Amino acid sequence: AQMGCDGVNTYTSATLITCLRDEGPFLIEWLAYHRAIGFDRFIIGANDCTDGSHDMLLRLAEMGEVIYLPFSRDPAGKGPQYQFADLLATTGLIKDGEWLAWLDMDEFLVVHRGDGTVQRLIRDLRKADGIRINWRYFGVPAGVKWPGRQIHPDLCRCAPVDFKLDGRLDHTTCKSLYRHRDGLAFFWHAPIYSAAALERQPDWRDGNGKA
Repeated sequence: AQMGCDGVNTYTSATLITCLRDEGPFLIEWLAYHRAIGFDRFIIGANDCTDGSHDMLLRLAEMGEVIYLPFSRDPAGKGPQYQFADLLATTGLIKDGEWLAWLDMDEFLVVHRGDGTVQRLIRDLRKADGIRINWRYFGVPAGVKWPGRQIHPDLCRCAPVDFKLDGRLDHTTCKSLYRHRDGLAFFWHAPIYSAAALERQPDWRDGNGKA
C-alpha cells in the first residue's frame, strides 16, 4: 500500500477478471485503460482462440502484465464463463479481503468520484462488501464506421439514463466491485453467496453509495 503525506493509506490493490475468446483487437486498450484507473492485477481466461489472442496473452503473461488461464470449452458441459469461474475457484489466486471485479472486453468502468480511480471508490466504500455498477450503452452514430478502438470521440453516442430495452438488459443490469471472502463463488455479474456466507448480512451499495 502507498501512504500519503498525512499517513493515510492511499492505495488498495484491486484485481480485474475477464473471460474472452477471439477479442485480440480490444485487449491492449482494455488493459491499458483499467490499469490507468487503478486495477493492478489482471486474471484472464481464454478458450479456443483463433485470432492471435492466445499468443498475445502468453506474451503479456511472460511480461508480468496478466495472469493467463487458458482452457478449452467442453461443448457438452457448462458455458465458457461458468467453466472459467470453476477453474478460477481452484487456483487460490483470490484471497479473502481482496477487491475484484469481472468485466468483459466491451465494458469500461467509469468512476465518478474524486480522481476517478478504483482506489478512491474503494476508500469511499469503507467497510462495505461491494457496490453494484450499472451498465450504460455507448455506440457509433448511424453512418460512422467503428474507429478501431473503443474509447474514441466517434463513439460518443450513449443511451439515456432511463433506457429500456426488454426489461432485462436495460440500465438496471449490473456488474460489481466487491471484497472477496470465504463462501463466495465467482460469477461475472456478482459473487454468489453460500448459505454460510449469508449468516452475516452483507453490506452492498448502489452507484450512489447508498445501502
